Amino acid sequence: MSLIMAAMALVLAADDVAKPPADAGLEAQKGELAKLQGLVGSWKGVASPIRGSDKGAWIEKADWAWKFSDKTASLAVQIADGKFFSTGELRPGKKAGDYVLAAKSGDGKLTFHYEGQLDKDEKLTLLAKDAPDGMPKRISFRFVAEGARLIVLLEG
Repeated sequence: MSLIMAAMALVLAADDVAKPPADAGLEAQKGELAKLQGLVGSWKGVASPIRGSDKGAWIEKADWAWKFSDKTASLAVQIADGKFFSTGELRPGKKAGDYVLAAKSGDGKLTFHYEGQLDKDEKLTLLAKDAPDGMPKRISFRFVAEGARLIVLLEG
């Protein structure tokens, strides 16, 4: 799989994310996350701070996998040498189509929380709840080329 990234870097999620509502059963959580099954696998991409330019560009690799416990399901990611994030965890939100991402900083010391929705075009857009200056405030995931490519846009 390949990954194209424009604007800042790649996206992730972390292990101490908000828990799904108690009434959301494991099967319901799996169903919501299945809409993002295309994330699962290994992705390698070029990140660029300036769209259409390789000035300041870097390479990032992300590995997404399903993660289950007795009562929760999530999609976990690990990012090798990530500029902004190191790991993360994506869970269903309180309502159908809502998602919550907890992403650990590149050094693994801080966790940032993002919330958002999957739109009718299957683009997932997440907004920061607590990201400081210098960290992405908005993250979007969009599959192109029939799911063979993933565009992750990080915006400050």
